[in-house]
Order: sequence, then C-alpha cells, then structure tokens
Amino acid sequence: QSDGFKGLLLALLSGGLLSLAYPERHIWPLALVAYVPLLLTLTRQTHWKAGLLRGWLAGFVLHLGCYYWVYHTMISMSDLPPHWAAVACLLFGMYSGLQHGLFGALFPWVFQRAGLHGLWMIPTLYAATETIFPHIFPWYLGNVLYSFPPLVQTADLAGVHGNSFILMLSSLLLTVSLLEGHAVRLPKKKALTAWIGLWAVVFTYGQFRMAAVDSAPVEKELSIGLVQANITPKDKKRKGAARGMIYDKG
Repeated sequence: QSDGFKGLLLALLSGGLLSLAYPERHIWPLALVAYVPLLLTLTRQTHWKAGLLRGWLAGFVLHLGCYYWVYHTMISMSDLPPHWAAVACLLFGMYSGLQHGLFGALFPWVFQRAGLHGLWMIPTLYAATETIFPHIFPWYLGNVLYSFPPLVQTADLAGVHGNSFILMLSSLLLTVSLLEGHAVRLPKKKALTAWIGLWAVVFTYGQFRMAAVDSAPVEKELSIGLVQANITPKDKKRKGAARGMIYDKG
C-alpha cells in the first residue's frame, strides 16, 4: 500500500541526510543509515512510477545539497547571470537525481521477487544503476567514506561500486527490521547483529590492508604535480597591461 505524502517526505529526508555526509559537512556516519527512510517508502510501493518519483526526489535533494557550488561556478567561470546560474543548478540536480529515480523505479519489481534470502539483489541493483548512469560529474556512494580510510579499503576487492554495495546493504539491513507484518522482515536483534558484523568485517579488513601496505618495502618514488586553471571569464576579457595579471596568476 502506497504511503502518499509521507513517502515523499521520507525520500526527501534520505536525500538530505546523505548530502550532510558529503563535503562540506563531512558527517560521514550518516551514510551508514541515510537510505533507511527511502527504502522504507520504496518497500510500500507496487508501481514503478511511485518508486521513480521517490527515488528521484531523494537524488535531487542529495545532488542539490552536494553540488550547490555549481551555482557559483556558472557565475564565475561561465559568466552567467545569477538567475540563469540558479536555473542551471536546478537542472543539474533534476538530471542527476534520475540515477536514484532509476533505482526507485526498479526497486518494487526486484524487492517483490527477492525475498529475505535475496536481499543482496537490492544493493546489486543500486551498484548497477550507479555504474551505468551517465553523470555529468562522476558520483559514487562509496566515495563518501573517503575521510575514514579503514572503511574504504574494500575497494581493492570490487572497486568503489563494491563500497556502494556495502553502504546500501547497511541501510537495507536496518530497513527490513522495521517492516512490521511484512513477509520480508528480519528480527531487530538479528538485523542489528548483522549490521554490526558487516561493519566489523569491513573495518577489520581495512586495518589489515592498511598495515600490509604500510609495511611493504618502497620500490620506487614518484613526484606528482597538479595544475588547475584559475582564469575566469573576466580575466580573459582584460585588455592591455591589465591582461598581465593572467601571467601573474600562472
């Protein structure tokens, strides 16, 4: 049974929580549970259109919160007026949210067929949509843990999409413990035990890998330089002696 307006609020909540896990807020532990509200409302949907809307709303809020700087970039680097920069930022969020919309649209069909023993299909679905969606700026859920290295070392097993799988599974384990009267339900104690066990394994593996890499002998050193353009449209329009500041920046 659909949950109407309440479901839309749950989707918005997930998008907001996850955006807080990324820079500049950096509250990364939120990513371990951020998808619970969205997953709760998706489990109540039977039609792909309802799932699409809820997934898209979560993705829209997420990308708008993470990529707010697109507004300023459109002004400083593309010389757009503020109102058009705002439109560009909104369009960017609307488009980028479609990845979560695709996940939400397919979720009801997969969830109804997965059962309790097929829950792995849900994080697999998420990782698949994350992989195939053509983002303007590459974006992966697994990157959110970058500021806590022990939890990202599993990327050497399945890449960043493997980390995304783990994060979605984390929220899913908590979600199925909250499904009262649902065929796909895990008792709260078992769900919490599985959740703690999941992150204990990930953390232990991360500590092991970091220690192994740190103790490995250094065979070769490499110096790396990074160059980023810092010339704005206004700089390019400068004439005469004022144009010399471009070279000063270099």
